Amino acid sequence: LDTGVGSIVNNNCGDSSSDCNGLSSPALADLQGDGIIDRIYAGDLHGNLWAFNLSSTNPASWASAYGSTPLAHACTSATCTAGNRQPITSRPALARHKTQRSSTTAPNIMVFFGTGQYLAVNDSDSTLQQTFYGVWDDGSGDVTRTDLLQQTLSTDTSNGQTVRTLTDNSVDYGTQRGWYINLPTSKERVVTNAAAIGDLVFFNTMIPSTSVCGYGGSGWLMLATQLN
Repeated sequence: LDTGVGSIVNNNCGDSSSDCNGLSSPALADLQGDGIIDRIYAGDLHGNLWAFNLSSTNPASWASAYGSTPLAHACTSATCTAGNRQPITSRPALARHKTQRSSTTAPNIMVFFGTGQYLAVNDSDSTLQQTFYGVWDDGSGDVTRTDLLQQTLSTDTSNGQTVRTLTDNSVDYGTQRGWYINLPTSKERVVTNAAAIGDLVFFNTMIPSTSVCGYGGSGWLMLATQLN
């Protein structure tokens, strides 16, 4: 399934004219409960979160659910550029929306994913703001962060331990498509798979070490309600 996004010149991603891309690991959705996959979600290095429609019995008809438009754009502002797009390298987590079940907004899937890359030389030096998203797939695409409600992390001390707390701002799903959390520490990113279990979403963040003799860095174990 080709999204048509990205390019390669002279078969070399190192060529300055190339704008190479690639999909993350996919998350599979069986919407009918019949053991047959109906939809696939995957992010790419250009900050696009794609939904693929596999509901047809003819594989030749399988394609991006919203044509050349992804379900959502992960960028540090509403307008995406080559300099502010947030790469998605881990597999999204999926859950049925807890409150939105209308057939007019099917498939009513919440897609949870983080951004960040730790694959290539110099990735550890990137200070681009990275984010964790929860996006409602209501049957339409092209979601940007202006369609989402921001939740905010703060750092506190509890019983001698440094902990984070997260706002629980109520999302208006009449006008909004979900929420996002900007990761507050410089170079912090999400490069491992999230998990949605019950009403909770688990994800780990990574902060690469700045020392060549360091053990790899640090990170946070994050736990949030699905906020939907």
